[in-house]
Amino acid sequence: MGADQLFNEGTGKAYVFYGPLAGSIRAVDANAILVGEVAQNLFGVSVSGVGDFNGDGFDDVIVGAWDNGGGGVRSGRAYTFFGPLSGTIAAADADFIVTGQASDQLCLSVAGMDLNGDGTGDVIVGAPQFSDQDPEYTAIYFGSREEAFRIRLRPRDPPIVIPPEGGSFRYNLDLINESDISRTIDVWIMIVGPGLNRTVESFSRTLTPGARFHRTFYPDGSRHYVSGYLYCCRERRHVPSSGGSG
Repeated sequence: MGADQLFNEGTGKAYVFYGPLAGSIRAVDANAILVGEVAQNLFGVSVSGVGDFNGDGFDDVIVGAWDNGGGGVRSGRAYTFFGPLSGTIAAADADFIVTGQASDQLCLSVAGMDLNGDGTGDVIVGAPQFSDQDPEYTAIYFGSREEAFRIRLRPRDPPIVIPPEGGSFRYNLDLINESDISRTIDVWIMIVGPGLNRTVESFSRTLTPGARFHRTFYPDGSRHYVSGYLYCCRERRHVPSSGGSG
């Protein structure tokens, strides 16, 4: 659980308690206390378990500080701590740190779950954007026993404004292979919402180490969407490092 300490100018904290729990428990008696970097950067405003992000058999924790200025004013920063955790741990000592760009407000929301079915937890961070000129986005980082894929979905023509009668939109998809071997990923873009479950595009792509892939996709222009959620991507298999792009 988090305590951003906005009003007492503190650095913010997050408290980790190991279950089972019962009765009244003081925050100072937590099994682990995570302490923010900078006063009033709102460390602890968002907290989530992410499962086993690094594949070592222990669950991990992500904590957000959306007012952190490490990448510019209100860029935001996400801190992932690999379990098991104990004692007092400084945010600067987190095992995996993601920093946004100016005005991103990265990590106003955070979540974790196994999105790609590989048995390791994945990290999801939201960036609603403080600036009206910049599009909000969600960044997904796949957990692994080694760094793997980075995936980003962003609006092509922000902001997306869908009227009550419905409307269409375009999105950019970016994939980056951050591992040291070639990997193949199956991509399917689905729109899921009330009375709606539709795949708008699907394909596979093999990326060599460090390779990037970009595509803009266009949901069927003859259809008008009122609301829904986007789902995307699953790693299919590892291929030899000598393999080329598919």
